[in-house]
Amino acid sequence: KRLFALILAAVMMLALAACGNSAPAEPSLEDGSQTPNSTNVQSEPSDPADNATPDSSQTDDSAQAEQTEGGSNMLVAYFSLAVMVFFHGGSYGWGATSDPIYDGQNLVEKYDDIILVTVEYRTGIMGFIDFFSVEGGNEYEESGNLGLLDQVEALRWIQKNIAAFGGNPDNVTIWGESAGAGSVSLLPLINDTEGLFKRIIAESGSVALTYSTEECQNLTQMLLEETGCSTMSELMALPTETLVKVNEKLNDYNNFPERDGVVLPTDLYAAYETGVASDLDMLIGSNADEVRYWINEMGYSTKLVSGELIYRLGLADFIRSME
Repeated sequence: KRLFALILAAVMMLALAACGNSAPAEPSLEDGSQTPNSTNVQSEPSDPADNATPDSSQTDDSAQAEQTEGGSNMLVAYFSLAVMVFFHGGSYGWGATSDPIYDGQNLVEKYDDIILVTVEYRTGIMGFIDFFSVEGGNEYEESGNLGLLDQVEALRWIQKNIAAFGGNPDNVTIWGESAGAGSVSLLPLINDTEGLFKRIIAESGSVALTYSTEECQNLTQMLLEETGCSTMSELMALPTETLVKVNEKLNDYNNFPERDGVVLPTDLYAAYETGVASDLDMLIGSNADEVRYWINEMGYSTKLVSGELIYRLGLADFIRSME
């Protein structure tokens, strides 16, 4: 199916090119009319040479080239494939495109009419930490959302380059699960993202997965205590190996994206109410039984009874009352 479409596109492009190479009919000057494409539009030429009649053959060739290129662009847009850009989950603290569950092979094998792109972005203290309360931190006002800004840059790259892979930059769907779903829900609220995507699919994640600036300070203080630093200059002097180890140690305390008033609005719901995403198609939902992943953290598990059984029987409140 794809091969047939590509062959048909190639034939039509060759036909357009052939039409463009055919010599245009010579205009008749018997009635004294002006030669096409030789109109001088400069009302007050500063040089007498500007009054000279342009080379009509050159002008005709340029016009024909524009027509041929326009036809080719239409064909490319028509036969190029829809683009799906996936953002992985991981509570904004972990996760990577290298994880086998994000391979995407099954998806592209089942649907041969899409181009799939998976995006890596910074997580943990590398991607989401606020330095407002740290001396010198005012120079790093976007630090609470660096991971989201990584995603924006990826989408800009896709706009510039995806056509070379057979994708249509005007038909981009961004989608993700958990933190990835939260990400795609937040991206429309970031300045200068208009036109980078057309559709959104958010699975088990939303703008609710965000922190205020005040809520972000807990991780900041933990970082300062763990490293013994008190200023941004001291933090910036830490070697990469130390940052990696600290990030691993603090991984369970990671921040969500920050409602900082810089990258993201402080009131996300009000921003949506303004119609900022009214031109986008959005599909929002949750994965079935996803709460099972969090059973132990939600206090369902006990020494005598498994967390899943407690969850299934709806006995969580009863068990807590007996403890």
